[in-house]
Amino acid sequence: TIKALKLTAVELSKEYQKNEIKANNLYKDKNVEIKGEIDSITESDFLVNTVLIRLKGYNYNAISCSMKSRKGLEDYNIGDKVTIRGKCDGISVFDVYIADCEMIK
Repeated sequence: TIKALKLTAVELSKEYQKNEIKANNLYKDKNVEIKGEIDSITESDFLVNTVLIRLKGYNYNAISCSMKSRKGLEDYNIGDKVTIRGKCDGISVFDVYIADCEMIK
């Protein structure tokens, strides 16, 4: 089993809004397990054959999850509550990016 820091999408985005340096020290390059509500499911414009799932964050922020596989993702919809595990890549503009993600539930 992969060890991961467990928190909600709102908590993670709030941490990055409050202090990006502190949040990077806590989460960047670490495995995280994020619970949240799906805001969007889209095909990546930049990464071939990659699906991005955005989880609602705090205020205008979101958690952008780059999924390892698209298998089974057609079963999810906006508004669904999910848990996603991946590696935190830090923040870019408004979104906290999580790489190599997989659905936990």
